[in-house]
Amino acid sequence: MTDRFRGLPAHLECTVREDERDEYLFLLNHDAEASVTVPLEDGGTDLLTGLTASGEITMSPLGAAVVRRTRRA
Repeated sequence: MTDRFRGLPAHLECTVREDERDEYLFLLNHDAEASVTVPLEDGGTDLLTGLTASGEITMSPLGAAVVRRTRRA
Protein backbone atom coordinates (compact mmCIF):
# COMPACT_ATOMS: atom_id res chain seq x y z
CA MET A 1 0.00 0.00 0.00
CA THR A 2 1.38 3.40 -0.93
CA ASP A 3 1.02 6.65 1.01
CA ARG A 4 -1.62 7.89 -1.42
CA PHE A 5 -4.01 5.18 -0.13
CA ARG A 6 -3.26 5.56 3.58
CA GLY A 7 -6.37 6.09 5.68
CA LEU A 8 -8.86 4.76 3.14
CA PRO A 9 -11.34 2.12 4.32
CA ALA A 10 -10.45 -1.55 3.84
CA HIS A 11 -13.50 -2.12 1.62
CA LEU A 12 -12.17 0.34 -0.98
CA GLU A 13 -9.89 -1.21 -3.60
CA CYS A 14 -7.44 1.20 -5.25
CA THR A 15 -5.05 0.47 -8.09
CA VAL A 16 -2.96 2.77 -10.26
CA ARG A 17 -1.80 2.08 -13.82
CA GLU A 18 0.29 4.45 -15.95
CA ASP A 19 1.26 4.99 -19.54
CA GLU A 20 3.69 7.52 -20.99
CA ARG A 21 1.30 10.45 -20.53
CA ASP A 22 -1.48 9.58 -18.09
CA GLU A 23 -2.17 7.88 -14.78
CA TYR A 24 -5.33 5.80 -14.30
CA LEU A 25 -6.76 5.44 -10.80
CA PHE A 26 -9.12 2.45 -10.50
CA LEU A 27 -11.46 2.63 -7.49
CA LEU A 28 -13.89 -0.10 -6.40
CA ASN A 29 -16.15 0.21 -3.36
CA HIS A 30 -16.82 -3.34 -2.15
CA ASP A 31 -19.26 -2.24 0.58
CA ALA A 32 -22.88 -3.01 -0.36
CA GLU A 33 -24.32 -0.47 2.10
CA ALA A 34 -21.97 2.49 2.57
CA SER A 35 -20.79 5.23 0.25
CA VAL A 36 -17.20 6.39 0.57
CA THR A 37 -15.52 9.67 -0.34
CA VAL A 38 -12.00 9.45 -1.74
CA PRO A 39 -9.72 12.50 -1.71
CA LEU A 40 -7.91 13.13 -5.00
CA GLU A 41 -4.46 14.70 -5.06
CA ASP A 42 -4.99 16.00 -8.59
CA GLY A 43 -8.09 16.46 -10.68
CA GLY A 44 -8.92 14.27 -13.63
CA THR A 45 -11.76 12.77 -15.62
CA ASP A 46 -13.89 9.85 -14.44
CA LEU A 47 -13.86 7.69 -17.58
CA LEU A 48 -17.02 5.81 -16.55
CA THR A 49 -19.17 8.95 -16.26
CA GLY A 50 -17.24 11.50 -18.33
CA LEU A 51 -17.42 13.94 -15.41
CA THR A 52 -14.55 15.99 -14.06
CA ALA A 53 -13.22 14.65 -10.75
CA SER A 54 -11.61 17.37 -8.64
CA GLY A 55 -10.71 17.40 -4.94
CA GLU A 56 -12.63 14.25 -4.10
CA ILE A 57 -14.88 11.62 -5.60
CA THR A 58 -17.80 9.94 -3.83
CA MET A 59 -18.31 6.26 -4.53
CA SER A 60 -21.79 4.80 -4.09
CA PRO A 61 -22.21 1.36 -2.48
CA LEU A 62 -20.61 -1.20 -4.84
CA GLY A 63 -19.57 1.75 -7.02
CA ALA A 64 -16.62 2.01 -9.37
CA ALA A 65 -14.60 4.82 -10.93
CA VAL A 66 -11.65 5.07 -13.29
CA VAL A 67 -10.02 8.49 -13.03
CA ARG A 68 -7.59 9.53 -15.75
CA ARG A 69 -5.19 12.31 -14.90
CA THR A 70 -1.94 13.65 -16.33
CA ARG A 71 1.15 12.06 -14.84
CA ARG A 72 3.32 14.17 -12.60
CA ALA A 73 6.76 15.01 -13.90
